[in-house]
Amino acid sequence: MRTSLFGAALIAGLALAFVGCSAGSNTGSNKDSGIDQTTSTGGTTGSGGTTGVGGAAGSGTGGAAGGDAGGATDGGAGGAAGSGAGGATDGGAGGAAGATDAATEGGVDAPAADGSGAPGVMVISVPYTASDTMGPLIAASFATTMALNGHTYNFALCMAASTATPSLYTFQPFATNFSGMGTYGATASFTTLSTCPTMTTVSMAITDTTVVAQIGLWLKSVASDGGTFGTATLEVDSVTVTGDPVGPYDFASTTQGFAMSTFNMVTGTTVTWQAAP
Repeated sequence: MRTSLFGAALIAGLALAFVGCSAGSNTGSNKDSGIDQTTSTGGTTGSGGTTGVGGAAGSGTGGAAGGDAGGATDGGAGGAAGSGAGGATDGGAGGAAGATDAATEGGVDAPAADGSGAPGVMVISVPYTASDTMGPLIAASFATTMALNGHTYNFALCMAASTATPSLYTFQPFATNFSGMGTYGATASFTTLSTCPTMTTVSMAITDTTVVAQIGLWLKSVASDGGTFGTATLEVDSVTVTGDPVGPYDFASTTQGFAMSTFNMVTGTTVTWQAAP
């Protein structure tokens, strides 16, 4: 009799265990099925984030091209992540990441505007160590000498932000022969110039009838011992003479012959070309 009761209890226990397992399996299956399908759908929606990412919302020049490239890649990654639980959310996140890349990549093609320098310029740097330094002269000579009276000499330039105490330095335009005869413009302080990359246009009417051989800028430090001298830097965007008897000098790829003259040289002076970023 005890054996029979034990057997009945065992059979009843097994039956309950089977029912519990069956119920748990069905419940888990139904739950998992619902989540997986929703997740799968979410993943598909997430890949739709590619469209949002591709949204050529990249700011700056060339933003559309950079945005599409970065967006497509990140959108795809978001879709893949969507195949797991919470796919809809992950997919959307992938889209957002793509949009971020679009903005970043779009900005690459845009010129920097942080005051650090203008693209496509001639850069003149002079390491001054004392006051009243009468140089250097930065000039371009002509293949053929000519009289330029009646023309106007224009140049667009700015002062680099790295120039400390600009009041200690001056510049002066000139159009002369190699003996120094010709037209000289007014001497002006670096303080009259805008900070790079914004350019200031300065003009000089050429009035002297001397046949000239060069045009340029004469840089100097002021006659004062009241300040600490250092490197003075200018960036020149263009130099033109009305009617274009010489030039124009737009510094698109080189300094176009501008260099430091051998007269009143300052050791360490550099004249270089700065390419567009």
